[in-house]
Amino acid sequence: MRFIGLILVVVAIVVAAGAHASALIDPPSFIMVFIGTIGALLFAGVSIPSMLKAFASANLEEEVKQQAIRGWKFAAGFSLALGASATFIGLVIMLKNMDDPAAIGPGFAIANLTSFYALIIAFAISLPIYKSLERNP
Repeated sequence: MRFIGLILVVVAIVVAAGAHASALIDPPSFIMVFIGTIGALLFAGVSIPSMLKAFASANLEEEVKQQAIRGWKFAAGFSLALGASATFIGLVIMLKNMDDPAAIGPGFAIANLTSFYALIIAFAISLPIYKSLERNP
């Protein structure tokens, strides 16, 4: 059911974006937030296999479940922190190019999409997963 929920979230975002869904894809923003979150999880010593196992399975040992809850909570926090940091990077890029209005767009895209990606990871993926794991015995 979790996988179906994740698919529904993605579909809702794409439908909301309509014909401009491709505008929501920005590789630098993706790298800064998604890959940065994975790096931060690895740096913190989080068991990513436990997180993925908890996402895909309903029957978990208590230790694996607790590791997964910890990991998903960290993922939410790390993604928000990286999104905020990357937003500032985008703003710096934008301000650096204030003399060329055509060059402002890439910095603005990074500033906005990193925040968007961070919110998706934190509140549409991580939060529902770890709350679900906490509720289930």
